[in-house]
Amino acid sequence: GANASRIVVSGRPHALQRHWERLFATRLGFGWRFVQLDEFDPDQQRPFLGRTHDGRERHGLIPETAREILSTPRVLEYLRDLPDRELQQIRTAGDVYWHSINHLLKEGMKNSEPARHLGLAPDERAPATVQARSLARGRELLGAIAFRMTSTLTPRAGSEAGELAPNFDGVQPGQFQRFTDDVYQLLARRPGASDRKHLDRDIDSLAALNDFLSHGIFDTDVAGLDRIFWRNRTLQEF
Repeated sequence: GANASRIVVSGRPHALQRHWERLFATRLGFGWRFVQLDEFDPDQQRPFLGRTHDGRERHGLIPETAREILSTPRVLEYLRDLPDRELQQIRTAGDVYWHSINHLLKEGMKNSEPARHLGLAPDERAPATVQARSLARGRELLGAIAFRMTSTLTPRAGSEAGELAPNFDGVQPGQFQRFTDDVYQLLARRPGASDRKHLDRDIDSLAALNDFLSHGIFDTDVAGLDRIFWRNRTLQEF
């Protein structure tokens, strides 16, 4: 028989799962003969995650309750960068994203002075170390941006009846100013909220963070942030 080649690709798992039988059910007369797609199995996940400093498989540090989403390569990419001590704190699938977001923020701020200014007063100099209030402001901004997008209903692509769905299509440059105005209105509801100019500066810091992380949070094709499209839809949902 012909030799088989294994190729790792990344895509939208739900799209494959929804059409799996149609694509691969040979008993129904369908099915691709030249390619077979499958999710990452545990034998592939283990070497991807690597080993601890004392030689144990890091895969074993994650409990069964959180392993369901390990079949997605992008999730493994997040986990591979987490220190062993943080990996051991994971108990649920939600923990994966919580620890990953905090790790992304912290590592990005360590190496970017403009990003370390996130959440600080305009006249403060960016400190040499990452401040807890910068991390908190980063989580607050990401949460507000994700909430504002997800709560905005837009016509679903391909829908004939004009069906509406949460905005997972992104915020384009022409909509960016209005969108950030909406984010400001959302944030302004809490006591002690900062002014609009402060939000603009923090968005610039968030852009510097994203650029340093090679677009680890938002996908953009230019430096800075004048549009928003989450690199991972599940990150937006979380």
